[in-house]
Amino acid sequence: MQKVFHVKRNTVSTYLNQLVKENLVIKINTRPVYFLSRSVFEKKFFNIPASILDSFQELKEYEPPKNDKHDVFDELIGAEGSLKKAITQIKTSIFYPGGLPIMLCGPTGVGKSYTAELIYKCCVENEVLPPHAPFISFNCAQYANNPELLSSNLFGYIFTYF
Repeated sequence: MQKVFHVKRNTVSTYLNQLVKENLVIKINTRPVYFLSRSVFEKKFFNIPASILDSFQELKEYEPPKNDKHDVFDELIGAEGSLKKAITQIKTSIFYPGGLPIMLCGPTGVGKSYTAELIYKCCVENEVLPPHAPFISFNCAQYANNPELLSSNLFGYIFTYF
């Protein structure tokens, strides 16, 4: 260490131990001793209340239990960013007693049909819909010049003979 950084080993140890006291670094007292940047570790993994640990096993004990509950909306790009509010609103609509209608609007190619499929999967996984419930997708642009055809597909129709 002295050849590379031109600093004595005990000086580096003093500086690192000072950072441990300031809660900026996590010290793992094994042989060799390991020092981890607290901010980098906690950003990537999980928070640790202690600064000095006796082993990596002790570090692992602080890891929170993993939530195996899978959220289908995590598959959407932007689920934790730009679409977070929309996904929250969708979930609110799905789990509202009796459900609330959802209308997906947007330009061609933004993923409306894909989002509708994810809504369906979420409903089936959370038993809002039975597993055998049909999924029917309508592309309203196909009915732009014939709104009667769209309404008959959505609401049904009755033949009347005169």
